[in-house]
Amino acid sequence: LSRFSQQSAIATRGAEYPTIRISGQKPPSVTASISFHDLAAAIAVGEPIYGALTLSTRAMRQEVWADLGIPLALDDTALLACLDSVSASSADEFLAAFYWSQVFLGAPGTGMQMHQDTLRTHVWAIHLEGEKQVVVCDPLQPHPGWGGRLQDHEDRMMDVDAFDPSGSFSADPWLVEACEWVVLRPGELVHWPSSWFHQTRNGDILSLGASGMALDATVASTFAKDLQSHPHATRKLRSALDHCLQDLWGQQLP
Repeated sequence: LSRFSQQSAIATRGAEYPTIRISGQKPPSVTASISFHDLAAAIAVGEPIYGALTLSTRAMRQEVWADLGIPLALDDTALLACLDSVSASSADEFLAAFYWSQVFLGAPGTGMQMHQDTLRTHVWAIHLEGEKQVVVCDPLQPHPGWGGRLQDHEDRMMDVDAFDPSGSFSADPWLVEACEWVVLRPGELVHWPSSWFHQTRNGDILSLGASGMALDATVASTFAKDLQSHPHATRKLRSALDHCLQDLWGQQLP
């Protein structure tokens, strides 16, 4: 993709498509929603912020993905088509409720701290401009120094900063063994399995990328369990998902 096409795509995202501004500080803090255009303008004048645009309807996602040249092969057609077959608005409600597909724009040096996603699904991320460092850590790897697996020490993992040269990450052989480190450049895609810890940091210029969640038979049952406590899983949406999880993967909501 050319820089011109990407910047043009950002410029066309007006106020009707608000973003969430995420502070570049640690821990991150969510501030007021603004348009993607205004977010880019704030980054251009040096604000250390990172923004997430949630693609909350199928029409919006199709439009933005087309603007950015994101491959249609990443579209979860079967699931969304099933939801729409139950109710005309279920697919859009699903995309909005679970932040299923997002576009990220960030200032140099910003990113997200080490964390696990609330919903245990697979995740993919495609990079479009600039560079982004991504560290992903297998939650099932043992850490004898802590006792048990990384998954058993979520609070300790949340305090890990893989990008701090003075921190303990690089000096901890068990963390180094459990984690993979990649640098994403334009056109490259990375995938990490369900429940993996991950941390990101943007390079030295504006960074633009997109990400999405994905379901298959290996994670459908854990996704169904997660919905029990999810605040945005309405009765209508749960009913539609119960039908589709059963239809596609033979799983039912608990």
